[in-house]
Amino acid sequence: MIAVPATIPTSLDDATQPGWIAEDTTDGLRWRRANIGTGSTAGADGQDGDSAYEVAVANGFVGDVTAWLASLEGGDGEDGASAYAAAVANGFTGTAAEWLASLEGPAGADGIDYSEPRDRRGPAYTITSADYGYVIIANADVTLPVVPAGDDLVRVDVWAFAALNLVAASGALITGETAVPDNGVTSLIVASTNGTATAWRVAP
Repeated sequence: MIAVPATIPTSLDDATQPGWIAEDTTDGLRWRRANIGTGSTAGADGQDGDSAYEVAVANGFVGDVTAWLASLEGGDGEDGASAYAAAVANGFTGTAAEWLASLEGPAGADGIDYSEPRDRRGPAYTITSADYGYVIIANADVTLPVVPAGDDLVRVDVWAFAALNLVAASGALITGETAVPDNGVTSLIVASTNGTATAWRVAP
């Protein structure tokens, strides 16, 4: 962009800025480029350009518009590999049935049955396998049993109606959980064996 002179014309005859002409506008005297006219008219419209089809014909295409439009559509691509074939290509060894079976994970732990809480208020209580999957209501210390090897996950909810301790089968207090709050808060107890000795903990 060419910068307009910083000065303002002093009159219509001001010729102090070569290449610029003074003109009278509604805002007063202003500079205008000398090679830009004020009364020019628009030129005539140019000729329409060739259509894409006409350009194609000019460059050797033989056929009508319909044939040319059809020529723009490509053919179908090749079918991709199945998920099983992709797994084999990435190292899976086995049949398709074995691959499908491999997609199924282990069964999840049984959920807690809140519809039938078991009232164990009174003396200290030791949880048994019959309590697994239930809510235990307690107001004295609760001892958690040894879970046989092979039980991957055991869940019991203890509803505390008094301050009480959660005690491991060895007699030691559960780490980080010396007492369940005396406010009826439910504490989820989880036992994970991994095929060896039981390790009870309080789930977050």
